Amino acid sequence: MYMFHLILLITDYYTTGIDPFHASKVAELEQETPWRLLQTAVGLSAQEEASSQSRHDQLKRFMKLCLWATRLMDATRSDRVISFLEKKAGESGDEKSVAVQYINDNSGTELLLDLALADHLLTHGWCGKVTLNVKMEPMYVSHAIGADVHEHIAEMQRESRTPEVQALGKRLAGYVSDELLVEATLMIIKGDLNYRRLLGDRLWSPSTPIEEVVPYFPTAFVSLRTMKSTLVAGIPAHIVEKLEKEDSKWKFNGKRAIIQSVLEPQ
Repeated sequence: MYMFHLILLITDYYTTGIDPFHASKVAELEQETPWRLLQTAVGLSAQEEASSQSRHDQLKRFMKLCLWATRLMDATRSDRVISFLEKKAGESGDEKSVAVQYINDNSGTELLLDLALADHLLTHGWCGKVTLNVKMEPMYVSHAIGADVHEHIAEMQRESRTPEVQALGKRLAGYVSDELLVEATLMIIKGDLNYRRLLGDRLWSPSTPIEEVVPYFPTAFVSLRTMKSTLVAGIPAHIVEKLEKEDSKWKFNGKRAIIQSVLEPQ
């Protein structure tokens, strides 16, 4: 990270506020793939909910869409997270009292889908407020900062976008405000780097329960992570053994994703 800090110093970021990585972020938004995926997300969100179970399954599919991997491990965690949100809304008697905090990671396709998920949570009555927590400064090439959020929302509203994506952009523009951190019912943590921070950048035994590894977090959280580094915890021992036999690079080759949560902080 020190190298990227030097880049910010050399490019006078702290004087001009100009993101030296902005060009690469814009280049990704000029490609077709991010918008195809966003259109898929918008279509999923627009599907009519015939029952509470279909509503549950819809959010589960949305969470999976936000992960870039060929295989999702421990998918039952998403069921627990959704049930947790339903429980909290039931306890308060009003889903608007449920607040979701989002620790974001990268711009581009990932941020587009993060924004779509935030909209889905709000428009489908899963919570009353979603707060995005992006980086204060671009400490890595693709890290999302506040300016990226506004630019991505503006990009959604271009005339060249589909009517559905434009409508999403307009809704998001109406939501956006700069507010201080508020107490969260649930924290959504995105990305491999944030996952490593969650684990204290320590090499745990992969089968160590995630509740033992992260006993300190002040509120319920769910981590959505595509596996790109050797740090991992919370994988049952029999699955670890199976993966080691199948693929020696399973921890870091980006082919797998994992949803993990601690919903009752210690």
